[in-house]
Amino acid sequence: MKTSLAWLNVCSPDEFVAVCGRFFEHSPWIAERTLHSRPFATREMLLAALSNTVTAGTQGEQLSLICAHPDLVGRLAEQGALTAESTNEQRAAGLTDLSPAERQQFSDFNAGYWQKFGFPFVICARENKKEAILAAFPLRLANDVDLERQTALAEIAKIARLRLWDAIEEEDTMNGMLVKQTYGKSNVRLTRVTRHADRHELRELSLDISLEGEFTGSYLTGDNSQIVATDTMKNTVYALAADDPVASPESFALALTDHFIRRNAHVTSATVCAIETPWQRISTGTGPHRHSFMGNESQRRTCQVERSREGCVVTGGVTGLGLLKTTDSAFKGFLRDEFTTLPDTDDRIFATFLEATWTFSTSAATPEEWNDWFDLIRGALIAVFADHYSLSVQQTMYVMGQEALRVCPSLAAIDLAMPNQHRIPVNLTPFGKENRGEVFVTTSEPFGYIWASLVRKDA
Repeated sequence: MKTSLAWLNVCSPDEFVAVCGRFFEHSPWIAERTLHSRPFATREMLLAALSNTVTAGTQGEQLSLICAHPDLVGRLAEQGALTAESTNEQRAAGLTDLSPAERQQFSDFNAGYWQKFGFPFVICARENKKEAILAAFPLRLANDVDLERQTALAEIAKIARLRLWDAIEEEDTMNGMLVKQTYGKSNVRLTRVTRHADRHELRELSLDISLEGEFTGSYLTGDNSQIVATDTMKNTVYALAADDPVASPESFALALTDHFIRRNAHVTSATVCAIETPWQRISTGTGPHRHSFMGNESQRRTCQVERSREGCVVTGGVTGLGLLKTTDSAFKGFLRDEFTTLPDTDDRIFATFLEATWTFSTSAATPEEWNDWFDLIRGALIAVFADHYSLSVQQTMYVMGQEALRVCPSLAAIDLAMPNQHRIPVNLTPFGKENRGEVFVTTSEPFGYIWASLVRKDA
């Protein structure tokens, strides 16, 4: 039978420890030190307070907590000497029904793990089956001691959460519940100059960084012990840029997300969005200048890397790419009703500021390949716009997307948005003049907005 949270808030210290001491294996000191934080409005707040106590403990106490956990399929399990919680958890993972070969695998892995780290392998058995646990051993054996200690504590937090949820019944006393959270640093501006002997390379990025993970304590109780400060995120950009040439936005975003995931076991995903301000070399009588640049047009190159512990997705793109053609664009045969005033036309100005985002089928590429693919895709979009006789913005957009997928086999999908920036012929009749399709008024709004998404058939 579950214990109510209301009772737990008023029970004696011994009763509190008797209930909450079971959440962390053979470590009642965690519950004892959390008593002073009562009352708790939710189970999440209780869990956060208990986790705060673990985080505030010394490294020796944290190591003792890890060592309090039994080996999986170890001596205590064979002797039936596990706690009731551990017994049920190992049974749920299928660890009580193993072949002799599987038992030997666990024995060998446990021995190798103890030899390297000096503490037992801890994993939340209720979230894994025996196959996943065996697969995790060699991956975690590749970690260093500090990262593996963090990983073990993160797994212990998962175990404690499940045990707490089994034992405590929560009354509905809150108006809302935290279902998703993320935080990060935005608009981190970076200028990177690479000084070659014969020329300088220049790249300017604005970066947004966001993390997801076990940060609930900061929201629920103000505990910031698991928070990677956004100031740290900003400084990481500059520290990594000192060693990374930032040869492409994608490669640098991949390096940043890898850094945050690898350094922090409790971070489940990291996302970096980058917008590049283009600069082009000033041309002189002797060719492109080796260290002088001028600002480019309104377009910006974009990319986003979303990395979780299962993998990452890389998207590229371009925004604000101004395109205009003075002919070869028609629009007619559209639906008409009593509110329609637009006439059919066989010849109009077609102008837009293209927004395109594309998703790659790989995250493994060199900086040069990321740059080549950007040039290929952007060039294909521009060429189709210029040469295609347009019967509608929709038709031209579709052909542009098809061409981008054709020229770049590493492309899995592409999204295109094309706001129709109208140029309206001016009525010159009041001035006794004829407009021969040469004088227009430029409008920015209202405007038509057309969007499409294309996915490769074999993706």
